[in-house]
Amino acid sequence: MIFSRYNFIIRLTIVIFAIVVSILFYWQLQSQYSYETNLIRERVREAAIRINESIKTTTDYVEQMQVRANSFYEIGQIGIAESLLFDNLKETKEQDKITYHLDNIPLPYTDRLIGNLTGLGTLRDRDSDFYREIEMAFSLNPLFQTALKVIPNDLRAYYLSREQFINRFPWVSSKIFHFQKDLLYSELFERSLPANNRDREQFWTTAYLDPDNGKISVTCAAPVYEENQFRGTIALDVTLNELSKILEKSKFKQGQLFLINNGGQVLAALENSHQNTPEIESIWNLIPNNLRERVYKLIQGENLKNQKVGQYLLMHSDLERAPWSLVFFAKQIDILIPILLQLGLGWGLLLIGLTLMLAIANQIIAGEFIIPASQLVQHIETSSQKKSPEIPKNIARDWLPWFETISRIFQENQQMTAELVQKEKMSSLGQLVAGIAHEINNPINFIYGNLNYVKNYAKDLLDCIALYKREYPQPTSKIQEQHQEIDLEFLEDDLPKLIESMEVGANRIREIVLSLRNFSRLDESDKKQVNIHQGIESTLTVLENRFFFSDTCRIGIRRNYGELPLIECYAGQLNQVFFNIIGNAIDALQESAKDLKYISIETLLKNEQWIAIKIADNGIGMNEEVQHHIFDPFFTTKPVGQGTGLGLSTSYKIIVDRHQGKLKCNSVVGEGTEFIIEIPIISD
Repeated sequence: MIFSRYNFIIRLTIVIFAIVVSILFYWQLQSQYSYETNLIRERVREAAIRINESIKTTTDYVEQMQVRANSFYEIGQIGIAESLLFDNLKETKEQDKITYHLDNIPLPYTDRLIGNLTGLGTLRDRDSDFYREIEMAFSLNPLFQTALKVIPNDLRAYYLSREQFINRFPWVSSKIFHFQKDLLYSELFERSLPANNRDREQFWTTAYLDPDNGKISVTCAAPVYEENQFRGTIALDVTLNELSKILEKSKFKQGQLFLINNGGQVLAALENSHQNTPEIESIWNLIPNNLRERVYKLIQGENLKNQKVGQYLLMHSDLERAPWSLVFFAKQIDILIPILLQLGLGWGLLLIGLTLMLAIANQIIAGEFIIPASQLVQHIETSSQKKSPEIPKNIARDWLPWFETISRIFQENQQMTAELVQKEKMSSLGQLVAGIAHEINNPINFIYGNLNYVKNYAKDLLDCIALYKREYPQPTSKIQEQHQEIDLEFLEDDLPKLIESMEVGANRIREIVLSLRNFSRLDESDKKQVNIHQGIESTLTVLENRFFFSDTCRIGIRRNYGELPLIECYAGQLNQVFFNIIGNAIDALQESAKDLKYISIETLLKNEQWIAIKIADNGIGMNEEVQHHIFDPFFTTKPVGQGTGLGLSTSYKIIVDRHQGKLKCNSVVGEGTEFIIEIPIISD
């Protein structure tokens, strides 16, 4: 009853401990997950700030050019430079089509200082507003030049007029680029019209692949007015490669980071910033179909807020300088798995962590986590069966440390278990021998103690019978018949011999019991001063039944004991060494074909501080390669199932580590093997 309660308390304690550990682990997991998501939020915020700073220069210059163009009309002054450029505009006529251009650059100008103004129609007989607008377009050249020097990803700057001309910087020949009417139907111009931009605000176009360099580009533009009269639009074309470089510096370990416009176009992405042939993608093509509607609503929501969409984590930040959003999109499991791997606290916590991981995966990712987790469980089960399975080749990189840890733990555990089994086996053997010795000792003491009385009683009875014979020499016929029936003369002669034989047998049993009790000290943990010879003899007694191979074949024991003092040692462990070495000698002799088989045991005093014990056999011996490995754990030459390979390695640790002694082996193939044990008389 007490034992049952004790077991119940132990189990309850284990359950409570497991619950507490699980709660702490879950709390730590949630804390780490919260920390990681906050870190992601901070990185998204920092990336948004850097992108805002990057595009700020572009928007500022577009704003300056818009102000410059509008102010030109307000001031109404035409400079000498504008007049010089206007005078060099040339008309050409091809197939009844009149165009004009600035292919001839007047000094002191060069193609690095001005743009090429090209247009449709004649320059003659136009109203004054037309000429003033051309002069205004020329006045923007200095700002165009400065913008392209300051903005690293700027492609070109230009002013596009509803009067069918464009001033495009940097200068290129009209044969390469010339104004076309379809420019007035482009997104750039359409969004500048009063009907589409009543507040005359600056805007960004959608993304497009620039035909000049094949890179994804956008345009920042603003409308130009003369009072309330719309004239045209001022614009800067920029590539998005600098924004992709900013995303690269964000150092996101998990998930995907996109810069999108309000139309869902991916302007820059962390995962494809190194592509040689970029393509304009829609973020909706990168999101599972069943989540698109929910993701769209969340992107319209609060900035930098952790949003959970199914198995995914979503976070976005709107930019201040453009109608764009920076969107972070990741599977929650991609964030959780590295956290779980970092929180592994050894073998016990590994299993707890695995259980929690499976529970979390069941709620979050279901199918994506089950396959690798099942492989890990199978790996554990196979390893627990003392097998060494290979780690699956197709396992995910984040899972690999778990498999390597499991393999290492089970290898260490197998070695530890085998050593414990060996020690427990010897300890159990000692307890069994002690129990047998105790059980035999009681009745044999009873028998031995009463033999003297039996001997005396038998002598008295025989003396009494002899007296009767002398006093009554003529017994009756019935007495004579009884004498003949029991063979009284033989009984009188044999009974003393029988009692003497019983006394010899009882003495022998007492000696065996004493040897068994000496050997049974295997579980003693303290050092004691013991008689080494008693330990050897007790071991021989325990192994005596193995000395007989058949009725005609027996292993002989040759003893050559020297005079030894009492040795301070761990008696039980030293008996274990004798047991292992003599047992191996018996195994070697069983394989030998020699008729005469023997084990010799010699003890001697080397000096005042050391003794030596030599145990040799004339068995099959060992070659040099085997001798190099006999003290290695798990090394054995015996068939599978007949040896653990730990007997000699355990003996080596007992002699060398526990007693600061020495254990050597000398062997010759075909002649036999000798083990030499040297231990100090008084160990540290």
